[in-house]
Amino acid sequence: MITVKSLQRDELPADNEASYTLPVHASPFGGYLAMSDQFDGYVNAGTMLDPDATVNTYLSNYDISRPTAFMGTAPGSGYSYSLAATTGGGTDVSTGNGFEIVGEELRADPLVSLAGETIFLEVNVLDAVTGCKAAFSRYMYIPHTPVPSFDVPDICVGNTAVFKNTSTLRGTGDILTSWEFADPDAAVTDDNSDITDGFWEYTTYSSGVNVTVTVANALYPKFEYTATNTINVKPIPEVDFAVSNACEGSPITIINSTTLPTTDPIS
Repeated sequence: MITVKSLQRDELPADNEASYTLPVHASPFGGYLAMSDQFDGYVNAGTMLDPDATVNTYLSNYDISRPTAFMGTAPGSGYSYSLAATTGGGTDVSTGNGFEIVGEELRADPLVSLAGETIFLEVNVLDAVTGCKAAFSRYMYIPHTPVPSFDVPDICVGNTAVFKNTSTLRGTGDILTSWEFADPDAAVTDDNSDITDGFWEYTTYSSGVNVTVTVANALYPKFEYTATNTINVKPIPEVDFAVSNACEGSPITIINSTTLPTTDPIS
């Protein structure tokens, strides 16, 4: 109850003060964000100093735990949620940047352009009856991610193929690399490597051999990106020739019987 009293007394005592009963409603507190069944990123403390982390294409969802007053009621029936997503610099990225509330989930699939930002994700709760509000939140970091690429040489059987790694990382940091060389010989099972540049000696010729590089930010190795290119492993010609008419004063005839196990021309 609020009571207002006049400093100047009226002749009628009843006119000296007035009272009003103000109802005080409880805010819809008690809600929170928790990792859902699909959270492809990293779950940490969710604070500014220890934020969660995810990147584009690695969908990371939070389950929205209902406020205490609405445990038995879904949103839309007496209360509603709204999302506020803000960068460390104060930029509002709530819409069009990969953050949204769907039902009772907060879904995070941030745009690549947000890499390097720590996002403050806040779910606001509005009690439709009383107009009271509450909020709960987590911090999420968007790491820089590498772009995989490499040079592709065509080689001959027996020579070592060198695949120059030209992958880049947006921002600073180290890149983890792994290779799959797909040796055409089915008996070869160790045709992989985890060094920066790829080196492999093929023992069987084939065309259209798929070579794949997988790269990741060393600080966030869960987020992997791949690139695949094809190379041609060419056979070595089987050199064979014969000499005839090797008589003095006569032209020498050399019969070239060199062959290839493919239809490729021999030069």
